[in-house]
Amino acid sequence: MTQKRNSFRDKIGRNTQKQRESKKSFGYLDLPKDLKVLAIPEDTREIELDFLPYVVTVTNHPDKDIQYDVATKDSLWYRRPFKVHKNVGVDNETIVCPRSISKGSPCPICEHREKRAKDNAEKEELRELYGKSRSLYVVIPFGIKKFEEEPTVWDMSDFLFQDILNDEMELNESNMDFPSLEEGKTAVIKLKWKSFGKSTYPEVRSINFEKRDPYPESILKEVPNLDELLKVLSYKDIDSKFFELDDEEDGGELQEVEEDETSTRKRKSFKDDDEKEDPPKRRSRVEKEDKDLDEHKTSRRSRVAKDEEEPEKEEKPSRRSSRVKEDEETPKNKCPFGHVFGKDEGKFKDCDECDIWKSCAEGSV
Repeated sequence: MTQKRNSFRDKIGRNTQKQRESKKSFGYLDLPKDLKVLAIPEDTREIELDFLPYVVTVTNHPDKDIQYDVATKDSLWYRRPFKVHKNVGVDNETIVCPRSISKGSPCPICEHREKRAKDNAEKEELRELYGKSRSLYVVIPFGIKKFEEEPTVWDMSDFLFQDILNDEMELNESNMDFPSLEEGKTAVIKLKWKSFGKSTYPEVRSINFEKRDPYPESILKEVPNLDELLKVLSYKDIDSKFFELDDEEDGGELQEVEEDETSTRKRKSFKDDDEKEDPPKRRSRVEKEDKDLDEHKTSRRSRVAKDEEEPEKEEKPSRRSSRVKEDEETPKNKCPFGHVFGKDEGKFKDCDECDIWKSCAEGSV
């Protein structure tokens, strides 16, 4: 019996070690040990990529369309769309939005955005709370430094790539088979580099397609499962990060930090050991949001009073001739730019010029 117990213990130990070695963390991605994420060297002006399909393993893929057998379970598809919330918590983390993974899954950040929209929050505040659309792809890169010609994950903003790809597909339907194993095409992508703060990033300027040799079906064994790469935190973890709540450590007492005038969230910090006061009760999220709303209204009243004192400045005319006033011309619950009312607020450049964004945001899901 002793021998069997020891043998079982050794097996579990080896299995645990294997699990730890088999994956590595890459922000919001959990990657197999040997799988790389494509990082395009700065100032690269052109890249060539072969897109490969992967086998969908979930029943709730965001692109799923049963009628046309698109992204259904066990079918081949070329991308895994998802959304992220950026600058979350004290560490400015980027986290995957649970709603983009499974329809109906609760997300505390989305819930907070919906509440703030009903409270008539500023447009800029709501924009920061929206999930940003991204997609994962499996590509084989050519001529890119430090990357072999093997299946690699490409994580890219939809705004910087997928939207441009969709435009190309509409212009030339003959290229729609670009990810096919048998009849696929190589994407020749021209890039333009932009900067944001201290960071630089590539923006896709154009996509052309060239014929390529077919890939054998056996290559699918080397293709990673994109459905399993996204790291989705629990509701509790996201809630704690978003509202900047720290767990108790080392038996230390906690106190609330004084809130800065511009802050809309609360943090917790440890008390010194020589302070003997009882720890204050944790303020509920509802109480905190009510306090934030009061401060927001006070600030708004101050701005209104200041505007009344100062002469009204002439508003610059919009560069978009299609701008429509909500009460004058736009039918109720209809987007003046042709997008989906209640769902697409904040997703398009037109939203910056729209006068019914608040109504749209309140109807967003």
